[in-house]
Amino acid sequence: MLLIEGYRTTQSRRRFVSVLCCDQSNGFDNFDNEVEGDLVWICARVRDRENLTRLLSMRYPRLGWDGRIERAVVNSEFPQGLLVLCDAFDASSNARIKKALASGLRTALSPLGVDKHGDEEMVEASRDWFISQGDKYKPNPWYEPENATVDSSGRSHYAGLFIPREPPTPRRAVRK
Repeated sequence: MLLIEGYRTTQSRRRFVSVLCCDQSNGFDNFDNEVEGDLVWICARVRDRENLTRLLSMRYPRLGWDGRIERAVVNSEFPQGLLVLCDAFDASSNARIKKALASGLRTALSPLGVDKHGDEEMVEASRDWFISQGDKYKPNPWYEPENATVDSSGRSHYAGLFIPREPPTPRRAVRK
């Protein structure tokens, strides 16, 4: 990953996102995609929701070997990244970007039973699911929707972006 040292502050990232998003056809598509991808990772890592929402509403970079934006945005430090994807969908005026964001949400949440046909409905269902159920789940560190496996009990592994939190282990009373 390209490390952009100069963009550690929110203000610096805001300026960079503004420059990156103002020109949609500058002839540097592959380079732009690399920089955009790195900026998505950086913003998600530092939980910069405002700039991440703005970037994803205007640009949709292909990330890593599989291009899964939801994997980059939602992580153990930033589970609210799912709401960023929903907010970016709402803020975007680009139909291609909106379709890609809704598709990412559909892939991420369909194993949990959240699957709507319309893009707007999918985004609203995703937001509602996270608000009502998000505290019962944690980001899945093994998220690989392409390599999902099903065990003998019919439970899917690796498929969903979120997995249930383990219930706390009860502590045994110590007798003195």
